[in-house]
Amino acid sequence: MTTVLFAVSAAVAVAGQLKITAWARARWSSQRAIVYGITLMSTAFLPPFVDTGTATGTSGRAAWAVALAPLFAPVVLPGLGTAMVYPFEMDTVVSLAGGRLVAPHHGLCNTVAGLGITPGNLTTGAVRDAADRPGRPNRPGGCSRRRARSAPAAPHCWRARVVWPRVPDGSSRR
Repeated sequence: MTTVLFAVSAAVAVAGQLKITAWARARWSSQRAIVYGITLMSTAFLPPFVDTGTATGTSGRAAWAVALAPLFAPVVLPGLGTAMVYPFEMDTVVSLAGGRLVAPHHGLCNTVAGLGITPGNLTTGAVRDAADRPGRPNRPGGCSRRRARSAPAAPHCWRARVVWPRVPDGSSRR
């Protein structure tokens, strides 16, 4: 399933980059496109918390689409947001550099972005570790180990099964 999600993310970027950039350029200024793109990326955190029910083998296509939306939305939304932001971000860096020494300015921009991403990743890891302690059975998105095993078709619980795999003795594979 992870491979499918990576393929969807790549397909969004490859198929949509030029169209998304042209669409955003026709409607907004560079600054506004960056703000809207970042807002779009930030909405990717919300779909996993939506309980859309469980699709079964007898469910129709619409039921499967609704059930899978919380799984694919966190992949598609950042892809769309990044496709919207990146060209305008690059133009902004070039204009701030005054057309001179553009590469070092891009390097500085990426370094600052990395410094901003690091605390977020550390915090996310700490929250997941805290949620995995004994006596804390609930997972982000409302999934518990019991629910993830008893209802594997519920897409909002698939993440719990993938992120916190268990070996037969009950210990974590970390």
